[in-house]
Parts: sequence; C-alpha cells; structure tokens
Amino acid sequence: MTFAQAVRATPELEGAWQPGLRALGAKSAKVTLRNGSLCGGSVDIDAHLQARYPDKPRWDYAFGYAKTAHFVEVHPARTSEVDAVLAKYAWLRGWLLGKAPDLQSLPKEFHWVATNGISILKSSPQSRLLARNGLVPIRHLPL
Repeated sequence: MTFAQAVRATPELEGAWQPGLRALGAKSAKVTLRNGSLCGGSVDIDAHLQARYPDKPRWDYAFGYAKTAHFVEVHPARTSEVDAVLAKYAWLRGWLLGKAPDLQSLPKEFHWVATNGISILKSSPQSRLLARNGLVPIRHLPL
C-alpha cells in the first residue's frame, strides 16, 4: 500500500492528501528530497484534525517518501518543549493504532524538526528521555 492509499483509507483524513510536500506549506523548506518523484504526497495532520481533536496535542505533518511514511513535527527545540513534543508523539502513535491502521502498517519514521536552533543539552535528562523515545531534534530533514 502506498502512502496516498493509506491516507485515503483513513476516514479521519478524508480530503487531506495533497501532492508533493504541499501540505507542509512554508514548512516544506525544512525538508529536502533528493528525488521529488519519490514523494507520495503529504498531509497536514494538525490542521485537518483540529476540529475533531481540539484539546489534544496533535502532531503536525506526514508525507510519503520512498515507500516510507515520514511524520514530522516542526516545533521549537528547547528543553522546555520536550514534554510538549513527547505528548504529541504519544498522541500520534495512539491515533495511528486506533484510527489510521493503514498508515500504521507502513514503514515509518518520526522526525522533530526544530523551528530555529536546538537548545537541548546532549547531557540533559530531557535529551536522554528523547533518545529513549527515538526522537532527536534536527535542524533540517534531508532525504
């Protein structure tokens, strides 16, 4: 199943799929794709699900690239934001399991892309917590 097929098979994302990285809007500058023809489209998860889950910590975006679903949170990378991003990450994983099984079944990667610089000390408890969760902030996502 392709990323586009998985999105279209997810009732809560009806009408959300967009070609290329269009769903990321201006934030698409945070992602560089070596081969744009391998991009299977994108979804603005946060905007599309805001009305349905107004009080939940929603993840930002997803896009397909080279047979992998990439879930991207563009967020300030400061120590004080670690708990917020981990809450979004937990929400996303639960949503995928419960509401988006076709997206869940795809090979996937999760990325925290910093809006500006990264202000989380590598030796901090927050950095270790992120590492345990497999989520390390980066400045830019090259694929």
